[in-house]
Amino acid sequence: MSVWLIMTAAFFLFVVLEESIYYSWNRYVYGKNVEMRGKWKNRWLVVLRFFKRNKQIVVEATNQEKSSSS
Repeated sequence: MSVWLIMTAAFFLFVVLEESIYYSWNRYVYGKNVEMRGKWKNRWLVVLRFFKRNKQIVVEATNQEKSSSS
């Protein structure tokens, strides 16, 4: 059983290493992708604005008088 766990962990480590090499090589060859960086920054700002927005409290006023006698 431990052999399968070690093999699975090694496989995922290999995949992460391979993807990081691929990403680094593409960045070296083509340079930074400024457009995608701007899109992701805009997405994060939208999410932050959603959570930081002021929540309005709705108070319903009624014009009924309370009387002491029922």
